[in-house]
Amino acid sequence: MGGVIKTAFNNQIAAVNNAINEAKTKVDNFIADAETTIRGWWNQTFYVDAVNGDDNNDGSSSAPFKTVQKAVDSIPEGGYVQITLLSDVEVSERIEVKGKKVKIFLNGYTLRRPSTATGFLAAVMHNGVLSFFGPGILEAQDNGDSAWWKNGMFILYGNGMLQIGEVATTASALTVNIGVDNWLVSDGGCPAHFASFYATYNLIGEKTSSNILQNRNILQNRGGQFISAKYSNNIQSGITLP
Repeated sequence: MGGVIKTAFNNQIAAVNNAINEAKTKVDNFIADAETTIRGWWNQTFYVDAVNGDDNNDGSSSAPFKTVQKAVDSIPEGGYVQITLLSDVEVSERIEVKGKKVKIFLNGYTLRRPSTATGFLAAVMHNGVLSFFGPGILEAQDNGDSAWWKNGMFILYGNGMLQIGEVATTASALTVNIGVDNWLVSDGGCPAHFASFYATYNLIGEKTSSNILQNRNILQNRGGQFISAKYSNNIQSGITLP
C-alpha cells in the first residue's frame, strides 16, 4: 500500500514539474519573441519615394513612404533608422530628428529644401544624430527671408549631431549646394556636434561669396556652441568653426 501511495505521489510531483517546465518554456519563448519585436521597432530600414510613395505604406522597398519625416517618426526615441531615397525629395517642412539615430542614404538622388520652404532643411535635437551618405546632393535654396530661423539648412541643439559623409572617396562623397546664409546653426544655449563634412560644396543662387562658409555663416545663436567638429580637407576646404 505504501508503495502505491509513494508511486502516486511521485507521479504527481513529476506532473507538476512538467507543467512548470512547460510554463517556463512558454514564458522564455514569449520573452524571446518580445525582444525580437522590440528590436525590430528600434532598428528599422525604410525607403522613401516622393514620386510613387505613400505615407500609409509600410516603408519597404516595394511600398515606400512618401516623406522622410514619416520614416523618422516610425521609430521610437532612442531608436535607429536607415533611410534610402528612391527619388529626388523636396522638404517643405523641416525634418525633425529628436533623440533618434537617423542615417539617410541619398542613393544618387537630391534631398532639397526648395525656395518656397520656410525654416531649415533639418533640425537635430535631444541627443539625436543625423547622418547623410552619398553619392547624392543636399541642397538648400534661398527663400529671400532675412530672418536666420526662416532661411537656413541645419539647426542643432541639445547635443544634436550632424554628419555629412563618411569617408573621403568618390563613391561616398556628397555634393552640398548652399543657397542660404546661416547654413549651420547651434541654438539655445546648448552644445552641438558637427561630426564631419566629407563633401564638395557649391554656392548657389546669390550666395557667391566664399564667406558663406566662414564663421559668420556657422551661427552660434543664443549661447549655442559647437563642442566637437572635424572635416576633410582632401575633398573640400574653407569650413571654419567659431
